[in-house]
Amino acid sequence: MVLAVFQMPGSNALDLQQHVKDKMEALSKRFPKGIEYGLHYDTTRSSGREARRDHHAQRSIGLVILVVFIFLQNWRTTLIPPSPFRCR
Repeated sequence: MVLAVFQMPGSNALDLQQHVKDKMEALSKRFPKGIEYGLHYDTTRSSGREARRDHHAQRSIGLVILVVFIFLQNWRTTLIPPSPFRCR
């Protein structure tokens, strides 16, 4: 048997995942012997990875700006290239 649980807009995926795990654990106590459940598709696993990717991206941007500053030795000229396109 397959049971699909979908997240409603505006809800917290991690809270939903924990609630489903808790509910399935409680329900599994009433299952007949030999019947087990499994959570095979968990989209919340990527949430932690995305947060780490954002952190790595921020570090990378900071390192690039630092290297450009060391090369140019001027904050103003360092910050001009990453600013949005300017047309005069």
